[in-house]
Amino acid sequence: MEIRKVITEEELFQVGRLRYDIFVKESKYELSHADHTNKTALESLDQCGQVFAAWDKGKVVGTIRGTLFRNCTEENIIFVGDKIPLDLNRYNLGFSNGFAIAHSYRRTPLACRLASAAYLYGLENNLTHDVIYCLPEMTPFYKRFGHQTHKENIIHPEYGNVSVMVLSIQDEKYLKRIRSPFYRVLKAHKETQLVHV
Repeated sequence: MEIRKVITEEELFQVGRLRYDIFVKESKYELSHADHTNKTALESLDQCGQVFAAWDKGKVVGTIRGTLFRNCTEENIIFVGDKIPLDLNRYNLGFSNGFAIAHSYRRTPLACRLASAAYLYGLENNLTHDVIYCLPEMTPFYKRFGHQTHKENIIHPEYGNVSVMVLSIQDEKYLKRIRSPFYRVLKAHKETQLVHV
């Protein structure tokens, strides 16, 4: 299995197909950006963020998107923008979402590998914090990585009741203490930086 950045329009189309299968067909969300003719779910954040995908035998089986707030317009972040911690510097703030994994791959290490790819993207771009929103029942999953609940739940116009969580990306002590999978990524990243100094 290969995990890498999505580069071409065809690759992004395949990602959109997977999202449609999971978010629209499986989860029954009524997404404003869903294309029911082509059966894809692509949105403006795909153009200002970095989409990652996992391929197995030529088929996209998982995806996640890392977004740098500094690269987004207000239109891109119209919903998320007013929900983020106001004391955080938006230049160093990221937003991870679009996390989708094909059903048969959900009890595999793929979720961790995809999340780690987005986390490394944040490190490479000198982010300090990453914001996500997720279904309340998914908060224990994200807490294992190091995300912490930021505020009370909010009502998303398409996903309904969601939790807002924040990850302190470079908090090495905390990531080590909770045994986050991100700790090894952070440690390796720092070692690589030392080599290039």
